[in-house]
Amino acid sequence: MTTTANNAFTRHPYKNNSEQTIMEDNKNYYHQTVVRAELDQIINWVNLDSSKFSIYDVKKDHDLSNNYLKATIVRLKFRFPYYGHLLDQIVVATGGFLYVGSLMNPLITKAQYIAPLMANFDPALSNTSMIKYVDNTTHFICTWENLRLQDQPDYGEYTFQVIINHDAKIEYTIVQYHVVNIPLENVKTGNSILLFMLPNCLQLKTCDTCINSLTNFNCIWCPELQRCSDTVDRYRQEWLEFGCPMNYESQSNLTCFNAVREASDQKSFKEESAITIKDSDYAKSVSVGVFLTVFLSMIFTTLIWVGYAYKNPNSTSGLWLIEHRPRKLFGLWTTRFNRNTSSLTRLEENTP
Repeated sequence: MTTTANNAFTRHPYKNNSEQTIMEDNKNYYHQTVVRAELDQIINWVNLDSSKFSIYDVKKDHDLSNNYLKATIVRLKFRFPYYGHLLDQIVVATGGFLYVGSLMNPLITKAQYIAPLMANFDPALSNTSMIKYVDNTTHFICTWENLRLQDQPDYGEYTFQVIINHDAKIEYTIVQYHVVNIPLENVKTGNSILLFMLPNCLQLKTCDTCINSLTNFNCIWCPELQRCSDTVDRYRQEWLEFGCPMNYESQSNLTCFNAVREASDQKSFKEESAITIKDSDYAKSVSVGVFLTVFLSMIFTTLIWVGYAYKNPNSTSGLWLIEHRPRKLFGLWTTRFNRNTSSLTRLEENTP
């Protein structure tokens, strides 16, 4: 079974004609096209073992190819637009999918993945299984070859491929907040499934293009973040923390001039507050610094004086230190304390 996407290395470029095209459908995020193989030829399949790929570093991942429930992180040489988010790494898994989430967790099969043929595959069941991939700075191609199902090994071997491009074209996608389903009758040997990304809110970088967008979404502009969104993306938590608008109707009276001025005023206020706090902290640090300097200077001067008086007992300082040495002062204090205590005792004895 083979399922692939169009790419720059296709020997027979895809042509949209009635003989090849099985289905076309516009979704919110992607335009979907299913293309069947012409004359039983796999027209979009990319052979990573061909001579044209000898100039690239095709990785044959033996660790993945000999283990069950295994995955590895791959750094991309280009930034791949995924639902408006630019990714610089993906995770290749033995289960027939690419994980594109921002955090690794045990539930990577539940959301945020690109799955050409997701199943309970176990590469260790076949001596000929191989997972290999290559990145040529504009395309990332991953091939799963001769994989068998872990719980149904007698069903045969499966070979399939996925290609993601720098222009956001991918093969097959299922994510947590959006699903692109391909009818099973179209998943056949030689068929290609192409997904072309449609414009979305995150791609719009200015207030004017955001509130006047012609996308399939209700795009909302947040002056505080200077970002456009439909409020359903990976930055939703930040959107909520900054108190950004949550409904499209709230944008009805928004003008970009006011939005920019409001954002500028807030930025200026934050900068002024930061400067005030910084000046206050600086003043406190200066006061503490002066106090410590004076205190340490007094201690240092006292130690020098004591050292001089100790070494020169006949000097004025030396005589004063002898007269007021700690032992003598302690003796005088003890004598006075005993005298006062004796008087108190006598007073208690004479009390009727």
